[in-house]
Amino acid sequence: MSVSTTKPSQLERGLRVAAEDLQPDRTFLVHSGEQRYPLGGRIEAIGLTALADALAALRSPDGAGEA
Repeated sequence: MSVSTTKPSQLERGLRVAAEDLQPDRTFLVHSGEQRYPLGGRIEAIGLTALADALAALRSPDGAGEA
């Protein structure tokens, strides 16, 4: 996960390298906006509120919903 205070237009090299090395299922770049959109590969730009909602869905006791 990476955090940006502006709307990301391109990825920083460090996030790409980390994603390649660690090979997570998904990678998020958290930004100050509310939009959620793909940045390429398994990397997604996401607002903080949307990230919190996605994480809460993963923790739901009935397992319903995957972000």
